[in-house]
Amino acid sequence: MKPYYEADGVTIYHGDALEVASELSDATVDVVFTDPSYSSVARNAAQMRSRGSMRRAEGKYGRDRWIGSDNLTSHGFQMLMRLLAVECLRLTVKDGHYFSFIDWRQYPVLAGTVESAGWTIRSLLVWDKGSFGMGNGFRQQAEFCLHASHGVADNFLRHDIGTVVRLPRPAADLHPTQKPEAFVSLALS
Repeated sequence: MKPYYEADGVTIYHGDALEVASELSDATVDVVFTDPSYSSVARNAAQMRSRGSMRRAEGKYGRDRWIGSDNLTSHGFQMLMRLLAVECLRLTVKDGHYFSFIDWRQYPVLAGTVESAGWTIRSLLVWDKGSFGMGNGFRQQAEFCLHASHGVADNFLRHDIGTVVRLPRPAADLHPTQKPEAFVSLALS
């Protein structure tokens, strides 16, 4: 499989996660960082037809189509993420790390799923976007990122990082749910 990006010890693959993972060798990955579709069952079929905010624009990644797997039930999401977590554990070196963005509705599902696949849950990181989104009631202004490890992970010895990171949203020019590079850099440091 050809990487989407490769330079300076960083390799990124673009494709179906299970298909990509099946082609990689055991214990060759230091860190897994993923942002799966949350399948939060927050949108019904009528909403999906009428709203375009979760569609990808024409261009490099497709033509005005929905983000794959975003229509799963909680059980379907759990099954998919367990398959991926088991495969990622196989790929990850001992004491490697697993990060996965998730919304508040699916965090309990993801945490149990990742733990049942053999990972050790280490923390829950919070990305505070600094301003809340659309909607009513208590409006969301944060996303969550589960952090787990393959083993003890005593290679993570920093004492200067809190679990809440306040960063503005990036311009959504590449992806409708794009995450800030600074958050990823901090998590990987």
